[in-house]
Amino acid sequence: KSVKTIPTTENKNENKVGETVSGKHDKATSASDEDFNGRVIVTNARVRSSPSADSSAVETLPMNDRLNIIRRENPNSPWYEIECEHGTSGWMHGNTIEFTK
Repeated sequence: KSVKTIPTTENKNENKVGETVSGKHDKATSASDEDFNGRVIVTNARVRSSPSADSSAVETLPMNDRLNIIRRENPNSPWYEIECEHGTSGWMHGNTIEFTK
């Protein structure tokens, strides 16, 4: 994982293009699709340390990574707390994820 902090913009689509991440994300072999309720729908989606585009990126996920979407920040917020299939936790913007359940 090479991404620790990434400069951000206030652009609504800022998560749709990110930097190349070194290393591969291997699919968890013991977890089934039933263990997840979402997936990443953009290339290089950023997982943030808090629900803000100004917060630091703790991980960048490839398209189709499976997610456990834990909760929404509040009913009017576009930010969701997630845990990815690799164990990273943080916040993702709603335009980067799809609910699968």
